[in-house]
Amino acid sequence: MRRLVLLIGILALHACNREAPMPSTTQQVAPPPASQAAPPPVAQPAPAPVPQLAQVAAPAVGNVPAAGAVNQSDPVAVVAAVFAAAQSGQYAPLASLCAPGCDGDTRRICAVASDPSLAAEFQRYFATGRVTGPAVVTGTTATVPITFGPDGTSAEQMQLAQVGGQWFLMSF
Repeated sequence: MRRLVLLIGILALHACNREAPMPSTTQQVAPPPASQAAPPPVAQPAPAPVPQLAQVAAPAVGNVPAAGAVNQSDPVAVVAAVFAAAQSGQYAPLASLCAPGCDGDTRRICAVASDPSLAAEFQRYFATGRVTGPAVVTGTTATVPITFGPDGTSAEQMQLAQVGGQWFLMSF
């Protein structure tokens, strides 16, 4: 089958070349007459500047902040951003939410941003999740109660670590 497709392609290319041969590099091609010359280019307006992420505030969905606008000064907002990413399919913000030394499950959440093969499982378990209470902060650690899972009813606690004044996912 491959040979047949290759043979058909070669024959088509050969037929094209016989019907309309390309000028060789030694031939001189005359420019078109002035009456057929292309009109002068029209000045195009400058493109509008592309807004940077910091300039764009995506709307929040319910009490869940929009993915991409993560407020890392609040541990609840960091956890809510995980659910927002699962709901919206915007995974890029997840890449910067994991603390150095976080556990394997948490690392997989952050890896969704760079590994599309993890997206379906991530959405299945976190799109129906939500924060169920306030954060309990003790020094530079915080615990945020959540529900998650395919039906959104599995109770769990997300652990966060504060580094440089910002909260990062540590474990759950």
